[in-house]
Amino acid sequence: MARILYAVNGEGMGHAVRSKVVIRHLLEKKHKLTIVAGGRAFNFLFKNFRNVYDILCYNIVYRNNRVMNIETAIMNVKKFPEAYRKNFARLKELIEDFRPELVITDFEPFSNIVARRFKIPVIAIDNIFMMHEGKIKIPLRHGHSFLSSSVATKFWMRIKADRHIITTFFYPELKNPRKTALVPPVLREEILNAKPSKGKHIVVYQTSATNKKLIDSINKLDEKFLVYGFDAEKKEGNVTFRKFDERQFIKDLASCRAIIVNGGFTVISEAIYLHKPILSIPVRNQFEQILNAMNVEKLGYGKYCRTVDIHCINEFLRNLPEYEKNLAKYRQEGNKQLFERVDRTIKEILEKSPAKK
Repeated sequence: MARILYAVNGEGMGHAVRSKVVIRHLLEKKHKLTIVAGGRAFNFLFKNFRNVYDILCYNIVYRNNRVMNIETAIMNVKKFPEAYRKNFARLKELIEDFRPELVITDFEPFSNIVARRFKIPVIAIDNIFMMHEGKIKIPLRHGHSFLSSSVATKFWMRIKADRHIITTFFYPELKNPRKTALVPPVLREEILNAKPSKGKHIVVYQTSATNKKLIDSINKLDEKFLVYGFDAEKKEGNVTFRKFDERQFIKDLASCRAIIVNGGFTVISEAIYLHKPILSIPVRNQFEQILNAMNVEKLGYGKYCRTVDIHCINEFLRNLPEYEKNLAKYRQEGNKQLFERVDRTIKEILEKSPAKK
């Protein structure tokens, strides 16, 4: 059994939700874990596990459903000196006390920096590094988004893992298959246990509460919408706003006709598993979300709209039967492939570690 420092990115909830599943598996395998996370991820994981420690994290600035790259860079440049000093001190103390044999990171940069300083091997488990490890064809119109996202990822995250385990619902050729493995998306137990049905409502899930145009558009449609992401509990005509509650959200997702999302990987993956048609309107300038949306449309699981457009929404709704037909072919055997890959990778890394020789 191994001593593992598990580090989780705190921007958004997808990293934390995915990590909860992997952490539980590792604990069941009797590994010893110390967990670090920032932002909302810390609060989420602290409620579920012991030995969870808070660190500072980078954040993204959104405006009108767009990532503001300059504002994001300025904010994080200002934050970096304090974040680096405090996080390095916290992680250094944890490493010296816990003496981990391995670091697993879900897109958390500071743990990677400290692991390199202490010469501890690193496994990265995320979906975002598909941009770097997969042989992706970049449409010309998305060149700027890809470049800015790629530069930001490499500059801010600086994750140089010994192995990458990339979760995905699409499978491009890999640049370095000896170092990188593709596995199906991580599915939380509540999704695996959910019993899908086809109700009358459409779920709307937003990364940030800045997409007011989407709300204006769906208000004009003769459909029932349940909206998450605006931190509100109210009803406006055919739109019901709900504050995030994990159980309620999964219940609404499992029983919906379809879902409208940005391009976040976790919710898209869960919708695919539950065979729910997807309308993806990615946050602009965030290529990882654009890549997910393009592949949702390519696979016939739903539609990709670059901007909020009522005609695009209506076209999506008209084509629901076709999307349902394509989604019915999707199969995933829970988290079996993921867990097998994680177990095998940990074993291989530790066997090569000097401390084990």
